[in-house]
Amino acid sequence: MGLKIPDDSFFQDYDPKIEALQELSNIGVGHAATALSQLLNRKVDMSIPRVRFVKVEEVSEHLAASPEEVVAGILQETSEEDKGLLNLLLIFDFSSVKQLLKTLIASPIPESLENLDEVSISLIKETGNILLIHTITAINSFTETRWFPHAPSLAIDMVGALTDELISADPENVERFLLVEVDIFTDGEKIKGDILLLPDTRAMNALMTTIYGENWEEMYS
Repeated sequence: MGLKIPDDSFFQDYDPKIEALQELSNIGVGHAATALSQLLNRKVDMSIPRVRFVKVEEVSEHLAASPEEVVAGILQETSEEDKGLLNLLLIFDFSSVKQLLKTLIASPIPESLENLDEVSISLIKETGNILLIHTITAINSFTETRWFPHAPSLAIDMVGALTDELISADPENVERFLLVEVDIFTDGEKIKGDILLLPDTRAMNALMTTIYGENWEEMYS
């Protein structure tokens, strides 16, 4: 298990202003690769995560071909006393779900996400939970905070509907998501995962101030 070096487009788009967030994501992905390797009982490599801020109105185009594309979304809510809510949403498209299930089970793969059985849903949820928990653990370690994860939930829905649900937690103050894109490689196949982080106003200020200092908003003005 380990990290794969991304292609040249990663470095062309790289924003030095989020270097600390990039390092935080590297830590989370490294630990998640180890945990997934144990779950799958085989070698797992993960790409160096690509981190960026994405405007709300543009987020669907980064996740799917259209807002109407049906995906599997694992929602993880977290809270930290006096620091608000930090919600995470992990998106797997259908091709990634099929590859994940092929790796984990021998039974036939359903022809659509809507036809997933209970075993498949449980496996997808567990995989997503591993990725999200290690992301939260990395945030806590890196920022010396204590974001507490609640029980995750899985939904099969249009990507636009899932992101709208995430936005509804703080609709008046949402301008951008923090998007972490990562590829999982096992048996020579790729599973694509996109993690959206949406802190509410208090959580965003607490997180970014811890990492970048009191004047962090000036970087994005």
